[in-house]
Amino acid sequence: MQRTALHDSLQDEANRDRKRQAGPTSTTGSPLAFQNPSSSELKALLQRVKTIAVVGLSTDPDRPSYSVAMYLQQNGYRIVPVRPGGGEILGEKVYATLSDIPFAVDLVDCSAAAPRWASTWTKRSGCACRAIWHAGGRDRR
Repeated sequence: MQRTALHDSLQDEANRDRKRQAGPTSTTGSPLAFQNPSSSELKALLQRVKTIAVVGLSTDPDRPSYSVAMYLQQNGYRIVPVRPGGGEILGEKVYATLSDIPFAVDLVDCSAAAPRWASTWTKRSGCACRAIWHAGGRDRR
């Protein structure tokens, strides 16, 4: 069978699809084992957390990130909006990146699509937050 550029392109695309379906991998390429925390583990985490950075917090009250951040605020958490453009959301100063936040955060809630929040997270070296929360299904490829 003669190989063509189109054949190679389709083969590459099929390989990428297989890798995406396989799930996350470590830096060595082996699959990462992941299991969502139990309800009691989530409850314990949320009882320890006080300050939550919300990456991708929308200024639109109709967006889920806004209503989630408002709910968190109403239930005693300090929210820290993280998105380009500055300003203020829900009465809190907006920071462009996690690395711009001048104080410690306990939890990072990633409301942005996966490719954006991953790059934002990796720019934050030495972040001492306890956990990263990301709602699945938000990757908008």
